[in-house]
Amino acid sequence: AGNDGEVSVIDNPQKFPDSALVKEVREPIIRASIVIPLEYMDPVCEFAKSRRGIFSKMDYLGEDRLNVVFDIPLQEVVVDFYDSIKSITKGYGSLDYEFTNFKKADIVKVDILFNRKPSGVFSLLLHRERAERTARKVLLRLKELIPRHVFEINIQAAIGSKVIASEKKPAM
Repeated sequence: AGNDGEVSVIDNPQKFPDSALVKEVREPIIRASIVIPLEYMDPVCEFAKSRRGIFSKMDYLGEDRLNVVFDIPLQEVVVDFYDSIKSITKGYGSLDYEFTNFKKADIVKVDILFNRKPSGVFSLLLHRERAERTARKVLLRLKELIPRHVFEINIQAAIGSKVIASEKKPAM
């Protein structure tokens, strides 16, 4: 919601307004039901909590299976959550989820700059507490992918005018 009371749905970081114009940001929350063998309860719960998951309930499904339910921001599930659950449980875990609501969150726009010029297509919307760590990972990956040029390329991540991470691709 903006300062003028107008509510906007943002589905692209390029459409995110200047933070001075934003009164509140809400992010979609899903209820994730994770069915796992009992022996994987601790690592799966730790993983879900590491993704900003909030434990909701747990049901036993027989002697050796559990249904663990977490409320998790959709942003934390989209990329590799299911693959990680499968990996942690050696293929025995399953995931089902449904949208529940929107919740107030500290979301910031992280701009990626090449030689101090912003490139809107690389902008990210991230939770503030994860912004620096995620930006560093993105910059390291970009540094690997960008071919060398005859000049040095300075790659930076910034929130507003504050640079939070930086990498350099050396010249040939």
